[in-house]
Amino acid sequence: MDAHDYDVCANAANRAVEAVRLLSGLESGKAPDSAYILAAYDQLTTAAYLLHQIIPWTKEEKQ
Repeated sequence: MDAHDYDVCANAANRAVEAVRLLSGLESGKAPDSAYILAAYDQLTTAAYLLHQIIPWTKEEKQ
């Protein structure tokens, strides 16, 4: 794994942790539940996109 891959993985992990933090705030009364869910979804899809840059997901990409 090179430095770029490490940075991408670290960024994706940070986004996943942020998603968990947001989801743990459900029913806190600070924001509507839907706002927390949408924000967590955004963090997780961004993490997936980042990982897709370094990990091929389909047979065609692996070739």
